[in-house]
Amino acid sequence: MAEYISTTDHAARIRATLKRLTGWEAIRHVEAHGGTLGKYADPTEQARPAVTVEQAKAIAREDPSLIYCEAPLEEGPASVSYALRVVRRMRACEGEAAALAVLAEYMRVLREANDA
Repeated sequence: MAEYISTTDHAARIRATLKRLTGWEAIRHVEAHGGTLGKYADPTEQARPAVTVEQAKAIAREDPSLIYCEAPLEEGPASVSYALRVVRRMRACEGEAAALAVLAEYMRVLREANDA
């Protein structure tokens, strides 16, 4: 017999695999990986569940905190898939200095993620 999952349980499971990005970080993520940008309500306008990248950029110039998107947790810098992409970039480098620069950038991103 199939397990019954209520809509509420299903939504909670989906949310557990996502993180909410805001502002310019959300815009960059959607530009790079696709997805949907949303806009929180403000005193002049109701929330909008979908805005274009161009609309989001215009809104973010005034108040970046109004823009958001949902991103998979595994996209974060602490994920294995992210680390593997860094290793591939390091292997593609010509010379040790270039590879170390890629590693240094990765370490900076990790520190920022941990501080957030």
